[in-house]
Amino acid sequence: METPPREDAAAIATRLASAAAELYAGTRNDASACVFVCVSDTHNLHGALPTLPQGDVLLHAGDFTMRGTPEEVQRFAEWWHAQPHPQKVVIAGNHDFCLEGEAGGHDPQAGAPR
Repeated sequence: METPPREDAAAIATRLASAAAELYAGTRNDASACVFVCVSDTHNLHGALPTLPQGDVLLHAGDFTMRGTPEEVQRFAEWWHAQPHPQKVVIAGNHDFCLEGEAGGHDPQAGAPR
């Protein structure tokens, strides 16, 4: 049995986005429906994502930066605010150091817990 060729990530993302668009269109007649679009572990590559599917809530489930620097957070925030979803939720991941504040977390420069 011959193994089919593997799709590249862009082809998979395009196929999934198309399927998600069809699902979302089917919810427009259901007032009780709430569509979540979830991403995670983008590690500064959010700008390379294909157009995200439509939905009511956009959720980023952590690790949108690699080292948690203010510059990385700023670039993510600019991309995030440009997304059209009416509601948005961000959960900080273990790479998103600067969102932990002074009370805890890791110092990405030192590489050790504070």
